[in-house]
Amino acid sequence: MVAEVIRFNLVGSMLLSNVVGFIVLPFVIKNWKTIPEMNGVLRGTFFIQINVFILFVIFSVFFPWEDLSGYRSWGQQSFGRGFITLVRILNEFILFYYIIIIIKSRKVTLRFFLQLFFFMTLLSFVVAVVDRFIGYKIVDTLFYFRDNLAGRFVGLNGEPKVFGRANALAFAVVLIYKSEIKYFVPLVLLTTLGTFISLSASSIILYFAFLFVIITYRRKNNVVIIMVLSLIMGSLVFIPSVLDLIPNKYGTTDKIKQVVGGDVSSGDEDWVSNETFISKRFDIFDRLALIYLFENPQYLAFGVGPNLISIPASKYIPQNVIYAEEHRIDSVPNNFINNTIATGGILYLLVWSVFLFNIFRFLRNDENAVLLFFIAMVLNMVFFSTLMYILCAIALGFHLVKRIKIE
Repeated sequence: MVAEVIRFNLVGSMLLSNVVGFIVLPFVIKNWKTIPEMNGVLRGTFFIQINVFILFVIFSVFFPWEDLSGYRSWGQQSFGRGFITLVRILNEFILFYYIIIIIKSRKVTLRFFLQLFFFMTLLSFVVAVVDRFIGYKIVDTLFYFRDNLAGRFVGLNGEPKVFGRANALAFAVVLIYKSEIKYFVPLVLLTTLGTFISLSASSIILYFAFLFVIITYRRKNNVVIIMVLSLIMGSLVFIPSVLDLIPNKYGTTDKIKQVVGGDVSSGDEDWVSNETFISKRFDIFDRLALIYLFENPQYLAFGVGPNLISIPASKYIPQNVIYAEEHRIDSVPNNFINNTIATGGILYLLVWSVFLFNIFRFLRNDENAVLLFFIAMVLNMVFFSTLMYILCAIALGFHLVKRIKIE
Protein backbone atom coordinates (compact mmCIF):
# COMPACT_ATOMS: atom_id res chain seq x y z
CA MET A 1 0.00 0.00 0.00
CA VAL A 2 3.02 2.23 0.55
CA ALA A 3 3.90 1.66 -3.12
CA GLU A 4 0.50 3.11 -4.06
CA VAL A 5 1.35 6.34 -2.24
CA ILE A 6 5.04 6.59 -3.14
CA ARG A 7 6.49 5.82 -6.56
CA PHE A 8 8.71 2.78 -6.14
CA ASN A 9 9.10 1.52 -9.70
CA LEU A 10 12.43 -0.18 -9.05
CA VAL A 11 12.85 -2.02 -12.36
CA GLY A 12 10.60 -1.00 -15.24
CA SER A 13 7.06 -1.24 -13.87
CA MET A 14 8.06 -3.43 -10.92
CA LEU A 15 6.70 -1.95 -7.70
CA LEU A 16 8.03 -2.23 -4.17
CA SER A 17 5.20 -4.64 -3.40
CA ASN A 18 6.42 -6.98 -6.17
CA VAL A 19 9.92 -6.99 -4.71
CA VAL A 20 8.49 -7.79 -1.26
CA GLY A 21 6.58 -10.69 -2.81
CA PHE A 22 9.83 -12.28 -4.02
CA ILE A 23 11.67 -11.62 -0.74
CA VAL A 24 9.00 -13.26 1.44
CA LEU A 25 8.60 -16.37 -0.73
CA PRO A 26 10.70 -18.61 1.59
CA PHE A 27 8.67 -17.39 4.59
CA VAL A 28 5.37 -18.18 2.84
CA ILE A 29 6.56 -21.65 1.77
CA LYS A 30 7.57 -22.38 5.36
CA ASN A 31 4.39 -21.03 7.00
CA TRP A 32 1.52 -21.47 4.54
CA LYS A 33 0.18 -24.45 6.51
CA THR A 34 -0.37 -22.21 9.57
CA ILE A 35 -3.67 -20.94 8.13
CA PRO A 36 -5.67 -24.19 7.61
CA GLU A 37 -8.89 -22.32 8.46
CA MET A 38 -8.67 -20.68 5.05
CA ASN A 39 -8.04 -23.71 2.82
CA GLY A 40 -11.46 -23.37 1.20
CA VAL A 41 -10.82 -19.73 0.30
CA LEU A 42 -7.21 -20.07 -0.73
CA ARG A 43 -7.89 -23.01 -3.03
CA GLY A 44 -9.17 -20.46 -5.53
CA THR A 45 -5.68 -18.97 -5.93
CA PHE A 46 -4.51 -22.32 -7.31
CA PHE A 47 -7.28 -22.48 -9.93
CA ILE A 48 -6.63 -18.89 -11.04
CA GLN A 49 -2.91 -19.57 -11.45
CA ILE A 50 -3.55 -22.78 -13.42
CA ASN A 51 -5.98 -20.92 -15.67
CA VAL A 52 -3.41 -18.20 -16.41
CA PHE A 53 -0.72 -20.80 -17.10
CA ILE A 54 -2.94 -22.55 -19.67
CA LEU A 55 -3.71 -19.21 -21.33
CA PHE A 56 0.02 -18.42 -21.41
CA VAL A 57 0.81 -21.73 -23.12
CA ILE A 58 -1.92 -21.23 -25.73
CA PHE A 59 -1.51 -17.53 -26.58
CA SER A 60 2.17 -16.94 -25.82
CA VAL A 61 3.81 -20.25 -26.74
CA PHE A 62 1.77 -22.13 -29.35
CA PHE A 63 -0.28 -19.34 -30.95
CA PRO A 64 1.46 -16.05 -30.07
CA TRP A 65 -0.04 -12.75 -31.19
CA GLU A 66 1.91 -10.99 -33.92
CA ASP A 67 3.18 -7.49 -33.25
CA LEU A 68 2.15 -5.51 -36.32
CA SER A 69 3.82 -2.30 -35.16
CA GLY A 70 7.35 -3.69 -35.07
CA TYR A 71 8.22 -1.41 -32.13
CA ARG A 72 7.46 -3.61 -29.11
CA SER A 73 10.20 -4.65 -26.70
CA TRP A 74 10.47 -8.26 -25.54
CA GLY A 75 8.40 -7.49 -22.45
CA GLN A 76 5.58 -6.09 -24.59
CA GLN A 77 5.47 -8.96 -27.08
CA SER A 78 3.29 -12.02 -26.73
CA PHE A 79 5.71 -14.36 -24.94
CA GLY A 80 7.42 -11.75 -22.77
CA ARG A 81 4.22 -10.06 -21.64
CA GLY A 82 2.49 -13.37 -20.97
CA PHE A 83 5.43 -14.68 -18.95
CA ILE A 84 5.71 -11.47 -16.91
CA THR A 85 1.97 -11.58 -16.16
CA LEU A 86 2.20 -15.21 -15.08
CA VAL A 87 5.05 -14.40 -12.67
CA ARG A 88 3.33 -11.21 -11.44
CA ILE A 89 0.09 -12.99 -10.53
CA LEU A 90 2.06 -15.66 -8.66
CA ASN A 91 3.95 -12.86 -6.89
CA GLU A 92 0.71 -11.13 -5.88
CA PHE A 93 -0.74 -14.31 -4.43
CA ILE A 94 2.48 -14.86 -2.45
CA LEU A 95 1.99 -11.37 -1.02
CA PHE A 96 -1.66 -12.23 -0.37
CA TYR A 97 -0.66 -15.31 1.67
CA TYR A 98 2.12 -13.42 3.45
CA ILE A 99 -0.17 -10.66 4.74
CA ILE A 100 -2.70 -13.17 6.09
CA ILE A 101 0.04 -15.20 7.81
CA ILE A 102 1.74 -12.24 9.55
CA ILE A 103 -1.59 -10.80 10.72
CA LYS A 104 -2.69 -14.15 12.16
CA SER A 105 0.67 -14.51 13.94
CA ARG A 106 0.10 -11.04 15.54
CA LYS A 107 3.21 -9.60 13.88
CA VAL A 108 1.02 -6.76 12.56
CA THR A 109 -1.85 -5.20 14.49
CA LEU A 110 -4.80 -3.25 13.17
CA ARG A 111 -3.58 -0.14 14.99
CA PHE A 112 -0.16 -0.39 13.31
CA PHE A 113 -1.76 -0.84 9.89
CA LEU A 114 -3.98 2.21 10.33
CA GLN A 115 -1.16 4.37 11.70
CA LEU A 116 1.18 3.48 8.83
CA PHE A 117 -1.49 3.98 6.19
CA PHE A 118 -2.58 7.38 7.46
CA PHE A 119 0.99 8.54 8.03
CA MET A 120 1.84 7.79 4.39
CA THR A 121 -1.36 9.53 3.25
CA LEU A 122 -0.55 12.62 5.33
CA LEU A 123 3.06 12.67 4.11
CA SER A 124 1.97 12.48 0.47
CA PHE A 125 -0.63 15.23 1.03
CA VAL A 126 1.93 17.60 2.58
CA VAL A 127 4.41 16.93 -0.23
CA ALA A 128 1.67 17.47 -2.84
CA VAL A 129 0.76 20.88 -1.45
CA VAL A 130 4.33 22.06 -0.80
CA ASP A 131 5.68 20.71 -4.10
CA ARG A 132 2.92 22.39 -6.08
CA PHE A 133 4.25 25.80 -4.99
CA ILE A 134 8.02 25.14 -5.14
CA GLY A 135 8.11 23.77 -8.68
CA TYR A 136 7.94 20.03 -7.87
CA LYS A 137 11.51 19.96 -6.57
CA ILE A 138 10.78 17.18 -4.04
CA VAL A 139 9.23 14.66 -6.44
CA ASP A 140 11.68 15.51 -9.22
CA THR A 141 14.66 15.04 -6.88
CA LEU A 142 13.52 11.78 -5.25
CA PHE A 143 11.83 10.17 -8.23
CA TYR A 144 10.87 11.98 -11.44
CA PHE A 145 8.27 14.46 -12.61
CA ARG A 146 6.50 14.73 -15.96
CA ASP A 147 6.31 18.31 -17.24
CA ASN A 148 2.82 17.81 -18.65
CA LEU A 149 1.51 17.49 -15.07
CA ALA A 150 2.65 20.98 -14.06
CA GLY A 151 -0.06 22.78 -12.11
CA ARG A 152 -1.48 19.58 -10.59
CA PHE A 153 -1.22 18.18 -7.08
CA VAL A 154 0.70 14.94 -7.55
CA GLY A 155 1.94 13.73 -4.15
CA LEU A 156 4.90 11.41 -3.77
CA ASN A 157 3.76 9.09 -6.54
CA GLY A 158 3.99 11.82 -9.15
CA GLU A 159 0.52 11.07 -10.57
CA PRO A 160 -2.62 13.15 -9.79
CA LYS A 161 -4.89 10.13 -10.23
CA VAL A 162 -2.81 7.97 -7.87
CA PHE A 163 -2.62 10.79 -5.32
CA GLY A 164 -6.40 11.24 -5.50
CA ARG A 165 -7.08 7.51 -5.44
CA ALA A 166 -4.93 7.02 -2.34
CA ASN A 167 -6.84 9.79 -0.55
CA ALA A 168 -10.21 8.38 -1.60
CA LEU A 169 -9.17 4.97 -0.28
CA ALA A 170 -7.88 6.52 2.96
CA PHE A 171 -11.24 8.31 3.33
CA ALA A 172 -13.05 4.97 3.06
CA VAL A 173 -10.73 3.32 5.59
CA VAL A 174 -11.36 6.23 8.02
CA LEU A 175 -15.12 5.62 7.81
CA ILE A 176 -14.80 1.85 8.16
CA TYR A 177 -12.53 1.93 11.21
CA LYS A 178 -13.98 5.04 12.84
CA SER A 179 -13.94 3.50 16.33
CA GLU A 180 -10.22 2.73 16.04
CA ILE A 181 -9.18 6.22 14.93
CA LYS A 182 -8.26 9.04 17.29
CA TYR A 183 -8.32 12.00 14.88
CA PHE A 184 -11.44 11.06 12.96
CA VAL A 185 -12.76 14.46 11.79
CA PRO A 186 -9.33 15.88 10.75
CA LEU A 187 -8.64 12.73 8.71
CA VAL A 188 -12.06 12.94 7.02
CA LEU A 189 -11.34 16.54 6.05
CA LEU A 190 -7.78 15.82 4.94
CA THR A 191 -8.62 12.81 2.76
CA THR A 192 -11.64 14.56 1.24
CA LEU A 193 -9.58 17.61 0.35
CA GLY A 194 -6.79 15.43 -1.04
CA THR A 195 -9.23 13.59 -3.28
CA PHE A 196 -10.74 16.72 -4.78
CA ILE A 197 -7.61 18.83 -5.24
CA SER A 198 -6.19 15.99 -7.33
CA LEU A 199 -8.88 16.90 -9.91
CA SER A 200 -8.77 13.26 -10.95
CA ALA A 201 -12.10 12.14 -12.39
CA SER A 202 -11.59 8.49 -11.44
CA SER A 203 -10.62 9.43 -7.85
CA ILE A 204 -13.69 11.63 -7.38
CA ILE A 205 -15.95 8.91 -8.77
CA LEU A 206 -14.29 6.39 -6.43
CA TYR A 207 -14.76 8.72 -3.46
CA PHE A 208 -18.53 8.88 -3.91
CA ALA A 209 -18.73 5.18 -4.79
CA PHE A 210 -16.95 4.32 -1.52
CA LEU A 211 -19.27 6.64 0.37
CA PHE A 212 -22.35 5.09 -1.21
CA VAL A 213 -21.21 1.55 -0.33
CA ILE A 214 -20.51 2.42 3.31
CA ILE A 215 -23.75 4.38 3.78
CA THR A 216 -25.83 1.68 2.12
CA TYR A 217 -24.28 -1.06 4.23
CA ARG A 218 -24.42 0.71 7.58
CA ARG A 219 -27.40 3.07 7.18
CA LYS A 220 -26.50 5.14 10.22
CA ASN A 221 -27.18 8.84 10.66
CA ASN A 222 -23.62 9.69 11.70
CA VAL A 223 -22.34 8.50 8.32
CA VAL A 224 -24.97 10.62 6.55
CA ILE A 225 -23.63 13.66 8.42
CA ILE A 226 -20.14 12.77 7.19
CA MET A 227 -21.49 12.54 3.65
CA VAL A 228 -23.00 16.02 3.86
CA LEU A 229 -19.74 17.41 5.27
CA SER A 230 -17.78 15.69 2.52
CA LEU A 231 -20.08 17.07 -0.16
CA ILE A 232 -19.55 20.58 1.18
CA MET A 233 -15.77 20.09 1.25
CA GLY A 234 -15.80 18.70 -2.27
CA SER A 235 -17.95 21.55 -3.53
CA LEU A 236 -15.43 24.13 -2.35
CA VAL A 237 -12.82 22.68 -4.67
CA PHE A 238 -14.68 20.89 -7.43
CA ILE A 239 -17.93 22.77 -8.15
CA PRO A 240 -16.08 25.96 -9.17
CA SER A 241 -14.57 23.91 -11.97
CA VAL A 242 -18.04 22.82 -13.07
CA LEU A 243 -19.16 26.44 -13.07
CA ASP A 244 -16.08 27.48 -15.04
CA LEU A 245 -14.99 29.76 -12.22
CA ILE A 246 -11.60 28.11 -12.63
CA PRO A 247 -10.31 26.60 -15.89
CA ASN A 248 -11.35 23.01 -16.52
CA LYS A 249 -8.30 22.37 -18.68
CA TYR A 250 -7.74 18.89 -17.22
CA GLY A 251 -11.16 17.73 -18.44
CA THR A 252 -12.17 16.44 -15.01
CA THR A 253 -15.85 17.34 -15.24
CA ASP A 254 -16.10 16.16 -18.84
CA LYS A 255 -14.71 12.75 -17.86
CA ILE A 256 -17.09 12.41 -14.93
CA LYS A 257 -20.09 13.30 -17.09
CA GLN A 258 -18.92 10.79 -19.68
CA VAL A 259 -18.49 7.92 -17.20
CA VAL A 260 -21.43 8.56 -14.88
CA GLY A 261 -23.96 10.22 -17.13
CA GLY A 262 -22.98 8.63 -20.41
CA ASP A 263 -22.42 12.08 -21.91
CA VAL A 264 -20.45 11.35 -25.05
CA SER A 265 -21.53 14.45 -26.91
CA SER A 266 -18.10 16.06 -26.82
CA GLY A 267 -17.57 15.44 -30.50
CA ASP A 268 -16.03 12.00 -29.99
CA GLU A 269 -16.88 9.91 -33.04
CA ASP A 270 -17.26 6.14 -33.14
CA TRP A 271 -13.90 4.38 -33.42
CA VAL A 272 -15.58 1.50 -35.25
CA SER A 273 -18.88 1.20 -37.04
CA ASN A 274 -21.81 1.17 -34.58
CA GLU A 275 -19.59 1.38 -31.49
CA THR A 276 -21.56 0.72 -28.30
CA PHE A 277 -22.16 3.53 -25.81
CA ILE A 278 -20.68 1.26 -23.11
CA SER A 279 -17.17 1.30 -24.57
CA LYS A 280 -17.28 5.09 -24.93
CA ARG A 281 -17.50 5.46 -21.16
CA PHE A 282 -13.98 4.11 -20.70
CA ASP A 283 -10.47 5.41 -21.32
CA ILE A 284 -8.52 4.34 -24.39
CA PHE A 285 -7.14 1.07 -23.00
CA ASP A 286 -10.45 -0.30 -21.75
CA ARG A 287 -12.23 1.13 -24.77
CA LEU A 288 -9.98 -0.56 -27.32
CA ALA A 289 -10.22 -3.86 -25.42
CA LEU A 290 -14.02 -3.70 -25.48
CA ILE A 291 -14.03 -2.77 -29.15
CA TYR A 292 -11.82 -5.75 -29.96
CA LEU A 293 -14.02 -8.17 -28.01
CA PHE A 294 -17.22 -6.79 -29.56
CA GLU A 295 -15.71 -6.99 -33.02
CA ASN A 296 -14.27 -10.47 -32.38
CA PRO A 297 -16.87 -12.19 -30.14
CA GLN A 298 -15.19 -15.60 -30.54
CA TYR A 299 -12.72 -14.47 -27.85
CA LEU A 300 -15.42 -13.65 -25.28
CA ALA A 301 -15.45 -17.23 -23.99
CA PHE A 302 -11.73 -17.80 -23.43
CA GLY A 303 -10.06 -14.40 -23.90
CA VAL A 304 -6.84 -13.55 -25.77
CA GLY A 305 -4.24 -14.49 -23.14
CA PRO A 306 -2.67 -13.01 -19.98
CA ASN A 307 -2.60 -9.22 -20.44
CA LEU A 308 -2.12 -9.62 -24.19
CA ILE A 309 -5.18 -7.67 -25.33
CA SER A 310 -3.10 -4.57 -26.13
CA ILE A 311 -1.45 -6.42 -29.03
CA PRO A 312 -4.50 -7.39 -31.13
CA ALA A 313 -6.55 -4.36 -29.96
CA SER A 314 -3.94 -1.95 -31.35
CA LYS A 315 -5.40 -2.42 -34.84
CA TYR A 316 -8.41 -0.34 -33.76
CA ILE A 317 -6.45 2.75 -32.65
CA PRO A 318 -8.06 5.80 -34.31
CA GLN A 319 -5.90 8.32 -36.11
CA ASN A 320 -6.80 11.20 -33.79
CA VAL A 321 -5.05 9.83 -30.66
CA ILE A 322 -1.39 10.05 -29.71
CA TYR A 323 -0.88 6.28 -29.88
CA ALA A 324 -1.65 6.24 -33.61
CA GLU A 325 1.87 7.40 -34.41
CA GLU A 326 3.46 4.11 -33.33
CA HIS A 327 0.35 2.03 -34.12
CA ARG A 328 0.30 0.38 -30.71
CA ILE A 329 -0.82 0.60 -27.09
CA ASP A 330 1.08 -1.15 -24.31
CA SER A 331 -1.30 -0.80 -21.37
CA VAL A 332 -4.14 -3.17 -20.55
CA PRO A 333 -7.70 -2.46 -19.34
CA ASN A 334 -7.89 -0.89 -15.87
CA ASN A 335 -11.38 -2.18 -15.10
CA PHE A 336 -11.33 -5.61 -13.42
CA ILE A 337 -14.16 -7.12 -15.47
CA ASN A 338 -12.76 -5.82 -18.77
CA ASN A 339 -9.28 -6.99 -17.86
CA THR A 340 -10.43 -10.42 -16.74
CA ILE A 341 -12.61 -11.12 -19.79
CA ALA A 342 -9.88 -9.86 -22.11
CA THR A 343 -7.39 -12.19 -20.44
CA GLY A 344 -9.37 -15.41 -20.14
CA GLY A 345 -12.92 -14.73 -21.24
CA ILE A 346 -16.12 -15.44 -19.36
CA LEU A 347 -14.67 -18.71 -18.06
CA TYR A 348 -11.81 -16.89 -16.31
CA LEU A 349 -14.28 -14.33 -14.92
CA LEU A 350 -16.30 -17.18 -13.42
CA VAL A 351 -13.18 -18.63 -11.77
CA TRP A 352 -12.42 -15.24 -10.23
CA SER A 353 -16.06 -14.77 -9.19
CA VAL A 354 -16.07 -18.06 -7.25
CA PHE A 355 -12.83 -17.07 -5.50
CA LEU A 356 -14.16 -13.64 -4.51
CA PHE A 357 -17.51 -15.07 -3.42
CA ASN A 358 -15.70 -17.50 -1.11
CA ILE A 359 -13.81 -14.56 0.43
CA PHE A 360 -17.09 -12.74 1.02
CA ARG A 361 -18.70 -15.83 2.53
CA PHE A 362 -15.76 -16.20 4.93
CA LEU A 363 -16.08 -12.54 6.01
CA ARG A 364 -19.86 -12.15 5.95
CA ASN A 365 -20.39 -11.83 9.73
CA ASP A 366 -17.70 -9.15 10.21
CA GLU A 367 -18.99 -5.70 9.24
CA ASN A 368 -15.62 -3.96 8.96
CA ALA A 369 -14.04 -6.82 7.04
CA VAL A 370 -16.97 -7.02 4.62
CA LEU A 371 -16.83 -3.27 4.01
CA LEU A 372 -13.08 -3.39 3.32
CA PHE A 373 -13.73 -6.24 0.90
CA PHE A 374 -16.45 -4.21 -0.87
CA ILE A 375 -14.12 -1.20 -1.07
CA ALA A 376 -11.50 -3.43 -2.69
CA MET A 377 -14.09 -4.57 -5.24
CA VAL A 378 -15.19 -1.00 -6.05
CA LEU A 379 -11.55 0.06 -6.43
CA ASN A 380 -11.08 -2.94 -8.71
CA MET A 381 -13.76 -1.65 -11.05
CA VAL A 382 -11.72 1.51 -11.65
CA PHE A 383 -8.16 0.30 -11.28
CA PHE A 384 -7.24 -3.40 -11.14
CA SER A 385 -3.99 -3.56 -9.16
CA THR A 386 -2.06 -5.24 -6.35
CA LEU A 387 -4.11 -3.17 -3.90
CA MET A 388 -7.06 -5.53 -4.43
CA TYR A 389 -5.01 -8.49 -3.17
CA ILE A 390 -3.63 -6.45 -0.26
CA LEU A 391 -7.01 -5.14 0.92
CA CYS A 392 -8.64 -8.57 0.70
CA ALA A 393 -5.72 -10.12 2.60
CA ILE A 394 -5.96 -7.46 5.33
CA ALA A 395 -9.71 -8.07 5.68
CA LEU A 396 -9.19 -11.84 5.84
CA GLY A 397 -6.27 -11.62 8.26
CA PHE A 398 -7.93 -9.40 10.86
CA HIS A 399 -11.20 -11.32 10.58
CA LEU A 400 -9.29 -14.56 11.18
CA VAL A 401 -7.70 -13.05 14.32
CA LYS A 402 -11.15 -12.00 15.54
CA ARG A 403 -12.56 -15.50 14.97
CA ILE A 404 -9.70 -17.12 16.83
CA LYS A 405 -10.26 -14.81 19.83
CA ILE A 406 -13.95 -15.68 19.92
CA GLU A 407 -13.26 -19.42 19.72
